[in-house]
Amino acid sequence: MLEAPVFDSRGAYAARLGDAAYWRPYAAAALAACGLTVPTTFSSGFEGTYPTLLGDRLVVKLFGWFPGWRKSFETEVAANRAVEQVDGLSAPRVLAAGSLFPGADDDWPFLVSQRLRGQAWREVDLATRTAEAIAHDLGGQIRRLHDHPTGSLQLARADWLADHGREAHDRHRAWHSLPDRLIDEIPAYLRGYRPERRCLVHGDLTEDHLFVAGSTLIGIIDWGDAMVTDPCYELGALHLGAFAGDRRLLGQFLDGYGWSRAEGFADQALRVALMHEFDLLAPFSALAAGCSDLTSLAHHLWAPVR
Repeated sequence: MLEAPVFDSRGAYAARLGDAAYWRPYAAAALAACGLTVPTTFSSGFEGTYPTLLGDRLVVKLFGWFPGWRKSFETEVAANRAVEQVDGLSAPRVLAAGSLFPGADDDWPFLVSQRLRGQAWREVDLATRTAEAIAHDLGGQIRRLHDHPTGSLQLARADWLADHGREAHDRHRAWHSLPDRLIDEIPAYLRGYRPERRCLVHGDLTEDHLFVAGSTLIGIIDWGDAMVTDPCYELGALHLGAFAGDRRLLGQFLDGYGWSRAEGFADQALRVALMHEFDLLAPFSALAAGCSDLTSLAHHLWAPVR
C-alpha cells in the first residue's frame, strides 16, 4: 500500500524534489486514479517548490508537505480554469485533478496537464530578433490575461502587495542586495506608489515558466502564484528574471501589450519590484551600487528602449 511521503526537514524534502524514481509511484497512482495511461518512464521537471514528473505527453504535479501547499494547489486549479477561458493565451491544458490520500490532513492533491513541446526560456539561446518577437507576442498574451474579467474568480492566494507591500523595507534590509543608502530611501519612495488597477496576473513569469520552440511562444506554465493585483506585479519577475534586465526585450513586451510608457513608468515598475515577495534585485546589486538614488536605479533598469 502506498504511504504518504513524510520528511523531517526542508533539506530532506529539497533533496527529493528532483528524484524521479522516488516520486514515480505517486505519479503513477495519480494517473491510475484518473484512468490515464501510466508512462513507461518519468523524468523530473524543473526543481521548483513541488515535485513535478514528466511523461512523454503529460505532466504530473504533486502538492503536499511544503508550507502553503493547499493554497498553491487551489490557486493553480482556479487560475487554470480562468486561463482556459482567455482566447489567444498559450498555456497547457489541465487534464485531471484529484488527491492521492482523500480524507487525510495532508491528502497530497495533484494536477495532470499536457506536456508542452519546446524548452524553457532559460534553456535556449535565442537570436536577438527572435527573442524580441517572442517578447512582443508575450506582451499581447499577457494583456489578454490582464483584461480577463475577475468578478467570479476565487483564488486562495491573496494579493501580496496589499498584504505585505508595507514590509518591503524590512525584507530588503534582510536581503541586503541594495546599498544601505538606497534601502533607507524605500519607505519614502514607496509612498509614491499608486496601484493602476487590479487584474489576474500570473505572478511568476520567470525564465523557467515561459516555453518556446523555434521563434514561437509555446506556452506559460505554473500558475500557482497567480493572484488578483496590480498588473505591474507581472513586470518584476519577467524583466529582472527572464529578460535579465534587457530593456529592448522589455520595450517589445510593452509594445505587444500596449502598455503606456507615460512619465513615471520606471518609478512605478521599480516600486512594485521592491515590494515583490522575492529579492528580484540581487542580480543588479553592482548597478545599484553606482546609482545615486532609487529614481536613478529605476531609470537604469526600467526605461524601455524602442
